[in-house]
Amino acid sequence: MAIRSLSFASFQPGAGVADAVNQVDSTHMTVSGLTATERVILQELFLGGLAPSASSPMVMVLARTIVAGATLSLGAGSKDAATDGSSATGTANGYTVSTTKPQRHATFGLLNCAMNAFGGNFKWFPSNIPGKDISAVGIAQPLGEMNLSAFTGSTAGAAVGGHMIYEKIAWIAICLIGASGI
Repeated sequence: MAIRSLSFASFQPGAGVADAVNQVDSTHMTVSGLTATERVILQELFLGGLAPSASSPMVMVLARTIVAGATLSLGAGSKDAATDGSSATGTANGYTVSTTKPQRHATFGLLNCAMNAFGGNFKWFPSNIPGKDISAVGIAQPLGEMNLSAFTGSTAGAAVGGHMIYEKIAWIAICLIGASGI
């Protein structure tokens, strides 16, 4: 189990795109399950507005994807690192650039992260109830990715910064058959 942080110091999500439309590189933060047995649990999501002046509404949405990115990488200004300095580096699940572009699913929206990029912020934590978290499981869509991006109606040119802290867990099914006497 490794906890990682996908962060983007400053990026411009743009005026946003509709659901089921290719995302533009470096305008989104996406965390993907990399294997069929991996579960990625979102531990925290933060966005902070960096627009220098004037009201700049941002209709930011965390949603599952209907088309997953392929050939994933991190664009300029984005990072994905282990939060524990004593742990092995591990494999980054976050990306901001890809050859096949992710597309936000029209019906699997997870969080409305609307905020004003002129000094506003948005922060989300999961509840303390096990199993009530937001996660991606495996590599198949629509369950294998979580994508944070701007929906239509956002302010073009407004800058934000943010991070997604997530935990990677190997998803192993355990089956007890004939466990009498327990």
